[in-house]
Amino acid sequence: MPTQYLRYGVYIALMALGVVAYLRGKKISAVIACLLGLVGLVGVFVVNYDNETDKLIAQTDKLIAQIEAERVTMQKYSRIQERMTYEQVQSIIGHPGEELSRTNIAGYRTVMYSWTNSNGSNMNAMFQNGRLVSKAQFGLL
Repeated sequence: MPTQYLRYGVYIALMALGVVAYLRGKKISAVIACLLGLVGLVGVFVVNYDNETDKLIAQTDKLIAQIEAERVTMQKYSRIQERMTYEQVQSIIGHPGEELSRTNIAGYRTVMYSWTNSNGSNMNAMFQNGRLVSKAQFGLL
């Protein structure tokens, strides 16, 4: 049984004891018991609300970190050098690129990939025979 349900029961029981005390004519005891029960219930709800809020904040922070990790930036773009493999470039960017084109002419296999951010900024990379031969960017920060 979760602890919070036990707390609910204790505070509700306090309030019930307050009602019983009131019916028996013990108004001061009734007020004290009811107030303790109400304060306790409010406290349980506030703690529960805080816990849920903390969970939502943690989930949001994790999602923001994931989005930022996958975002193409000028800093990441600058780290990418000619002769790198697609796997090396992908590990710097943080996720696979979208293949835009692929050709195989005269023994040269050329593949172009693009990485695009939600604001439209992007990076393109061209690989020949598995190695980066050129890169371009638009609007990266």
